[in-house]
Amino acid sequence: MEKINESKQITAAYDDALRYLENEIIGGVKNAMGGTKGKSADDLMFELIASSFKMDAAVAAIAFVYGVTEQQVRDDLMALKAGE
Repeated sequence: MEKINESKQITAAYDDALRYLENEIIGGVKNAMGGTKGKSADDLMFELIASSFKMDAAVAAIAFVYGVTEQQVRDDLMALKAGE
């Protein structure tokens, strides 16, 4: 039986969580901005604020699960985005 490297698995899971969050952020903003026809500015602002709250909650959850700070998650998201 092959020995599992737990550290590599945790790192891979953390990276997957960051990528998922990044896709959710982009998807939420595209969704809010994509269907602007017939929407009021208030509706758009509400959708963007709701996306922001969801992102903050997701960042907090990822930080808690992986034992890092919320700032570290945000920094890693920015680094992920810069690396693309």
